[in-house]
Amino acid sequence: MIRWLGTMLIVIGSLSIGFGQGFYFGPKGGATVGFQQWNGLDRQALLAFNGSFVIESLDPEYRGSLYVQAGFHQRGSAIRVFNFNGFSNGNKFKFNNVSLEVGAKKRRKGDSKNVPYYFFGLRLEYTVGTNLSEYEDLNACYPIYPFETFVNKINYGVSVGGGIELENDNKFITPYIEVVVSPDLSLQYRSDPTPNIINCFTSQSSTLPEREIRNLSLEIKAGIRFLREVVYED
Repeated sequence: MIRWLGTMLIVIGSLSIGFGQGFYFGPKGGATVGFQQWNGLDRQALLAFNGSFVIESLDPEYRGSLYVQAGFHQRGSAIRVFNFNGFSNGNKFKFNNVSLEVGAKKRRKGDSKNVPYYFFGLRLEYTVGTNLSEYEDLNACYPIYPFETFVNKINYGVSVGGGIELENDNKFITPYIEVVVSPDLSLQYRSDPTPNIINCFTSQSSTLPEREIRNLSLEIKAGIRFLREVVYED
């Protein structure tokens, strides 16, 4: 994962050269609520985390800016079982993805020093690991959970969100908070129908249907931007 993040940061650094008058840069991160559809059926939410490093072009006239970011996003879903005494057991399905995203941001100028904004980005992700190996013993008896073999390592999607840049008298440092919705356009997981599966509990044979899993995440983030200003002197 460190190697992939390092490669993404190199890409970001190379793109930042095009911001001739300067640029903003900095980290952001927070909580993730992950959702998945398994063959059209929604799983329960997975509570996870995310973190990114962002570079953004300057926008002194509020006409819009471009950004590029590299990050880590834990995607997935959960199955929770409840009984009369409350929560009893559950399973979490985690997909650890690193991502590269490019997009455009629009800030809205108003009377307040707090500046709202919205943005849209295109996102490419690579899965560096999962926790699916935890369910190998259960699958050995009856394979009802996803297998590592059928995980699609490369995925893509969009990110849509908005936030607010908080009032701050120091132009070189800007804190902000934002909310992002990130649906995948590709499948995180796909397996073909599997015939002649023997259930070790009933000794009955059956065919497992085709399985398709797609990600959707809601992320709540806090971040800070630092200004790198380029001043040309005669």
